[in-house]
Amino acid sequence: MKATSFEELKIWQSARELCKDIYAIARKEEFSKDFRFVSQITASAGSIMDNIAFPDLNHFNAPLFSFFRRDSFNRFICIAYFA
Repeated sequence: MKATSFEELKIWQSARELCKDIYAIARKEEFSKDFRFVSQITASAGSIMDNIAFPDLNHFNAPLFSFFRRDSFNRFICIAYFA
């Protein structure tokens, strides 16, 4: 079955779960004062989702990945999922 959006991709769904887990861990008291660590780990977790949602299209067959062309919108959706 052909995916029509990045949200349908199993790998993106797994990355979203990882991101949610990282955010939950980062909110724990033992990490709450380590602002740099929390910033870096949450940003890198989010980056995984982002890179799946809007890959470098120069390396893909454009018609196959046409739904990735909405890069800005896809980035917005990913950021909303982080919250």
